[in-house]
Amino acid sequence: MAPPAPTPQAAATRTTTKSVKAPTAKQYIIAALMAVLVAAIIVTVVFIVLSPARILISVANASSHH
Repeated sequence: MAPPAPTPQAAATRTTTKSVKAPTAKQYIIAALMAVLVAAIIVTVVFIVLSPARILISVANASSHH
């Protein structure tokens, strides 16, 4: 006699309890590149926000006397 078929709930819990695998070297490299990209974006935004305002300097009544 064959064993009874597992219920859908039992089958779902069996498939979701997989062991967690350690990250691979490729995933570490991708994570590091993403971190560098995020850091570059943050630094760029901070420099843009904190950049000084443009100042226009003009001289009024300028004339040359030799």
